[in-house]
Amino acid sequence: TNPLPCGGGFTLIREFRFDETAAVFGARLLFRAAWCYLQRDTGRDEVARLLLEPPPSAAGLGLSSSLTAAAQFSTAAQFSADLTLQHLPAIFRMARALAPGDPLLAALRELAGWFPLSGIGIQPADPQDFPAIDSGTWENLQAHPGLRQLFLDRILSARARHWLKHPDITLAIRHSLGEYATDLAPSFDLPVPLSEKIGPV
Repeated sequence: TNPLPCGGGFTLIREFRFDETAAVFGARLLFRAAWCYLQRDTGRDEVARLLLEPPPSAAGLGLSSSLTAAAQFSTAAQFSADLTLQHLPAIFRMARALAPGDPLLAALRELAGWFPLSGIGIQPADPQDFPAIDSGTWENLQAHPGLRQLFLDRILSARARHWLKHPDITLAIRHSLGEYATDLAPSFDLPVPLSEKIGPV
């Protein structure tokens, strides 16, 4: 990503190139996830083979290592794949409503860890937990102000309260919404900052 300078030495935008390889990979994953949802006799091994195999070109997806080990997706790869993968939570909701034991659910939860921006609405198996995300992918997502804000906005829009279990998220949402946090997101029960509890000095 490259910062675009503006007056006063501030940075206005951090741009990145469209990652065609990641976008195609994301579209293929979405198609396969939909296929697994429609084909009700698809077994666990077949679901894993279709959705969880490493991509053909790790370098083209900005990966530092194999997907089977640790998928560290670049900022551009996450955003480009999200063009289609943002619809994965809809497939998750339909599959869970149809069959809570569907093996597709486990695969989609793992994909949510690979692509946290796209998988916000995919709830973990343990409601007291949050998706396991590779540290490199998480750092890349949080390092870009635009994607970070989009990530927080989607958490609020989806009312994805399970993300409040993540140590970085509660304070980030509180900071993003400012003093109107409790009014804009009342269902999140965000903690009141210490300064508000004490009052003006």
